[in-house]
Amino acid sequence: CALGIATPMAMWLALGKAAKRGVLFVGGAAVEGLAKVRVVAFDKTGTLSDGEPQVAEFLTESTASNEDGHVLAVAAGLSRSSTHVLSRSIVRYAAGRGVEPSATAVAVPIGGAGLSGEVASHKVQLGSLKMMQATSAVIGDTLMAQSARIVERGYGLSCLSRDGRVIGMFAFAEQLRPEARDAVARIRKLDCRICVLTGDHSVRGAIIARDLGVETVADLSPDEKITQVRRLRCESGRVAMVGDGLNDAPALAAADVGIAMGCGPDLTRRTADVCLLGNDLRTIPFAIELARRTVRTVKINLAWAFAYNLVAIPMAMMGTLRPVYAAIAMVVSSLIV
Repeated sequence: CALGIATPMAMWLALGKAAKRGVLFVGGAAVEGLAKVRVVAFDKTGTLSDGEPQVAEFLTESTASNEDGHVLAVAAGLSRSSTHVLSRSIVRYAAGRGVEPSATAVAVPIGGAGLSGEVASHKVQLGSLKMMQATSAVIGDTLMAQSARIVERGYGLSCLSRDGRVIGMFAFAEQLRPEARDAVARIRKLDCRICVLTGDHSVRGAIIARDLGVETVADLSPDEKITQVRRLRCESGRVAMVGDGLNDAPALAAADVGIAMGCGPDLTRRTADVCLLGNDLRTIPFAIELARRTVRTVKINLAWAFAYNLVAIPMAMMGTLRPVYAAIAMVVSSLIV
C-alpha cells in the first residue's frame, strides 16, 4: 500500500498546489523534468518585457504626410493578421492616428522573422532590420541613418518594405516587467544558470544583460534559438525555455521543459510542458522549487516504503511478525507516506 501511493500522492498534491498559483503541469513527467533543470532560458519580448510595447517613433522614406498614412495603413494591414506583440502595437498605433488598415491579399509569417503579404499588387514585408538585409531589401541613406540612431537608443526596430525597398520604420519602447529582477534573483538562488535568447538587436540585448545581470544572446532567429538551447544543454545540463509567442514554440519544443507564459497561442501551449495562466515571472522559481520538493518527497516516500517492505515481508515469511502487528505497521507506513 505504501509503495502504491508513494509517488501518486506526492504528485497529485503538487499538481493541485501549483494549479492554485496558476501553474499547470502537463503531468508528473513535467514535474520531474522541471526538478532536474539547471538552465532557465528566456525569450525577451512579451516574456521578460511587458506584453504591450508602444510605438515610440514612426518614420517613412518620404516626407509627405499622405505617404505616411499610406505606409502606416499597409503596415497595419499586415500586422492585424498576426498575434505578435509588436504587430498588435502597430495596429493600435494606426488606430490611434485614425488610419484604417489596408486589405492584404495574403499575409503569412516568414520563419518567425516577420510577415509577408501583397497590397495592390505590390509585395510587402514587415520585419526586423536583419530580415530586410537577408532579403536584400534596399534601405535609403536617410532611413539607414535613422535606424542606427534608433538602435543606439536601445529601441526595438521593425521595417516595412515594398517591392524590395524599405519605405517605413517603427521604433518600439518596452519596459521590463516589474517583477523581472526579483524572479531572476530567485532563480539564481536555485543554482540555475539564466540566459536570455532574443531576436532583438545586439544593443538592446546588451541593455537587458546590464539591467538584469544575465547572459544574453541577441539577433537570433527561431531556428538559431534552438541551436542556443542545445548549446546551453551541452554546457550546463537540462534546459527550461520560457516564451509567450508563436515564434517561441520551436525553442520550447527543443528544450527539456517548455514553459508558456500566459498560456500563449495554441501551438505554444501544445509544445509546452508547463503553462502559466498569468504573466507573473515569480511563478517560475515557485514552480522549480515546488518540483524539486515534490521529487525529493517522492524519493523519501519510496525509500520508506521499500525499507518497510524489505524488513517486514521476510519477517512475515519466517513467522516472526504477527498479523495484527503487520496490519498496524501497514497502516502506519501508509500514513507516514
